[in-house]
Amino acid sequence: MKIVNGINQSRNIVNNINKQVDKPEGSFKSILNNEIDKNSGLQFSKHANQRILNRDIYISKEQMTRVEKGVSLAKEKGIKDTLVLVDNIALVININSNVVVTAINKNDNKIFTNIDGAIVV
Repeated sequence: MKIVNGINQSRNIVNNINKQVDKPEGSFKSILNNEIDKNSGLQFSKHANQRILNRDIYISKEQMTRVEKGVSLAKEKGIKDTLVLVDNIALVININSNVVVTAINKNDNKIFTNIDGAIVV
């Protein structure tokens, strides 16, 4: 009898857990699109992250908003690799992959290669 009670208690626990788990609502397509939208922000490559750390570059939320607007403009113009200038910071961004390739501040060399557009934001 103790075994049966133990099994029943285990089933009740599992059923309660299943009830508490949030199940996504909507179709697979809508769930997928929501997840893509959540993760569609600008990404930073390992190289860019190292440059930002090594060069003591700080990018505020307001500056990131401006950079993202610049990326949108670059997309509209068909630019593939762009230089985005925001205040004293230059970011080289691959538009297709939405990735910051490198970051440069005002104290670094100012030679940019392999870009097909520049945007000042």
